[in-house]
Amino acid sequence: MNKQPKEYFPLIDLFRIFMCAMVLFFHAILHKIWVIPKGTFLHGNLSTGAIYMDAFFLLSGFLLYYLHKDKILNLTQSTLKEFYAKRLIRIYPQYIAYTLTIIFYSKYFVLAIIPAEILCIHSFFPALFKYAGNGGTWFISCLLFAYLLFPILAKIVNATKKNVYVIVLLYLLIVYCSILIAKYKFGGLFYNPMYRLPIFLIGMYLAKIYITKEKLKNCFAILASIVCFALLFALIPILYKNNFFFHVKFGHYNTFYSCITIPLFSAIIYSLASIKGDFCKKLNNSKILKTLSNITFPFYIWQGFALRLTKDYFLTSQCNHLLILFLINFLVASVAYIVFDKLIAKFLTNIYKRNQERERENRIDI
Repeated sequence: MNKQPKEYFPLIDLFRIFMCAMVLFFHAILHKIWVIPKGTFLHGNLSTGAIYMDAFFLLSGFLLYYLHKDKILNLTQSTLKEFYAKRLIRIYPQYIAYTLTIIFYSKYFVLAIIPAEILCIHSFFPALFKYAGNGGTWFISCLLFAYLLFPILAKIVNATKKNVYVIVLLYLLIVYCSILIAKYKFGGLFYNPMYRLPIFLIGMYLAKIYITKEKLKNCFAILASIVCFALLFALIPILYKNNFFFHVKFGHYNTFYSCITIPLFSAIIYSLASIKGDFCKKLNNSKILKTLSNITFPFYIWQGFALRLTKDYFLTSQCNHLLILFLINFLVASVAYIVFDKLIAKFLTNIYKRNQERERENRIDI
């Protein structure tokens, strides 16, 4: 049985970097570090940067299924351990380091919520964010929950025949939840893993379709991605500016944007993955692109700390506050990437491999 060759998607990496920048701009505007005139096209797009979290979970589901489908479907105790170990080694130490940094910096923490923080389940309880001060890590909690269920989800996705119908049903479920949020003003669902899981699942189904179906033709994929980006940048500012659509205040309930963004982001991800050609080959060899893509994860995690430093020490100065925020965030993310992804992850991976070797030797001796 021939294994599906694993492609590198350089345009997906570019999209990930773009997503990360949009979230940073959103936080800069939200915390009044960057002031843009209201009612403008730019303000409408950047003030709604939270919508790119939909793209993040779609992309995570897409790439995880595409890269790990074969191992998970031929599941053994060893491959399951390896899958979970790799995810935890990359994410958990950096998450704990960020949480401790915020605690020491803010000098405010409630001991009662330590179990939720250590277990990284705080996204189930968004009301606790104000007591911990690190609410920005809700996406890690959601992501680890999705990773925990991924082996089961992968088998379900693999066994499904009507993939498009399931995607439509998952999308309708998200739309229904968004309407409930609007009606009952339950804004905390935006951070909830149970709300994010269907979005992650749609990404997995997109990957299955990408693997099993004929790829989009290059010209059509390019056109589709351009059209979807254009629709995204045109529709979002209009909806934000009017601030009222089906009795939903878009400025307060970001989840309702998912009704529009999930189809557009899904099409963008699928189209970008399908684009091939000389430009993509050149990007394949770009060390700059791969380096920037590698630091997107720490860049997002440490945004909260960079925002605090900028607000506390630079907001009253006459410098470019957005530039200062970016430089601090980039510097901290680069250091975090070297420390956690390069050094600590490598150290923990070696320990895990040695333990695995010992276990195999013990089984042979027995």
